[in-house]
Amino acid sequence: MSIAHDGVIIEAEHNLTLMQRLVSMSLTTLLWLFWMYLWMPLISLIGWYFGIQLIYDQMVLREGWYSLIKLLLVYALIVAALSGLLLVWARINYYRFAGRERRRRAPDLSLAVLASDFGLSRATVEAGQASRIAVVYHDETGMIAAIEAHDVPPAMTESAGVLVG
Repeated sequence: MSIAHDGVIIEAEHNLTLMQRLVSMSLTTLLWLFWMYLWMPLISLIGWYFGIQLIYDQMVLREGWYSLIKLLLVYALIVAALSGLLLVWARINYYRFAGRERRRRAPDLSLAVLASDFGLSRATVEAGQASRIAVVYHDETGMIAAIEAHDVPPAMTESAGVLVG
């Protein structure tokens, strides 16, 4: 969606000096903070409805944030221990398998097997593999219905990108 304006808004920030940009950003930030301050009564009412005052009582007045800090420290220690275990496990596996390539390439399929798996003739599969561009058509069930082999890109219409030939 594009909004047309009559050129009153000037968007040329690159022409401003550093001081002008800083003043602009500071003023913008200050006005956004004032805008949020104006919404504070409604935000306080919503917070009170959802029990934010109870959180304030528990965390600030009853000093519950001490317990929160202790709990966060325990969580940090658990994360550090798990990370250390993961690093030790990775290092052990590195030393166990360093210099040994155990992975093997899957064997190539023959044209006969490939053609029978897809329900196509061997000549169709060969033509599709040999061409630079292969257009594959599928039926309603998702199976390959036909393969059209091209050495140059098929003609496209300019408007919708639909195959012509």
